[in-house]
Amino acid sequence: MVEISGVVVDEQGKPIPDVHIMHAGVDFKTRADGTFRVSTSSPFVVFRHQSFASVVRRPGELKDVRIQMSTISLKRFPGCNGHKLAGPINPVRISFEVPDTPGISRLDPTFDVDYAVRPYRLRSNRSAVMQHGRGYAWSLGFPLDPDVWASVEYDESVFELGAIRIVDARGMNADGRRWRFLGRLTETISYGPLPPEEAAIFDRAIDGVCVVN
Repeated sequence: MVEISGVVVDEQGKPIPDVHIMHAGVDFKTRADGTFRVSTSSPFVVFRHQSFASVVRRPGELKDVRIQMSTISLKRFPGCNGHKLAGPINPVRISFEVPDTPGISRLDPTFDVDYAVRPYRLRSNRSAVMQHGRGYAWSLGFPLDPDVWASVEYDESVFELGAIRIVDARGMNADGRRWRFLGRLTETISYGPLPPEEAAIFDRAIDGVCVVN
């Protein structure tokens, strides 16, 4: 375990409270004065806050540090052709539509009574599985698989759809396997870690995902 600590500020040097600090499957937030102190075993830490570009750091670089976050103009997530997204957006009704993609077949959906979620699974012709989950208990975060948090590469993009933020994150582990996560509150699509050739099949599908309202 490594203890990380410091303060998160904006471009004017003003502390930013409630910055999400994602590490090892855990979501910790900065205090009201922008400071943080937490122990982690994760090889990387992600700082995320609405309207700011995410910052990725290694724990060894996070001892009494000053993290500056820059504001960004979020890209709009694409709506599906033939569907109008004008007017207020209802976060309960929004759903990701996964396009038909060569090499992928859809399995029958199931229902998880304990968590009130409905996972939809898609299987590649190599038998790998990607999961699309929807439900009130489905939170915006990352897969808890420890392999994901052992990634040696990490990248993410953040999109907006009305007041909703959609995160598209991906990474690669030391053994070359890849994972990806596309999600918002109550809905996610994720796979991995998988060999690159299998991940590429699902990437084609995720790259074509649009939102139906």
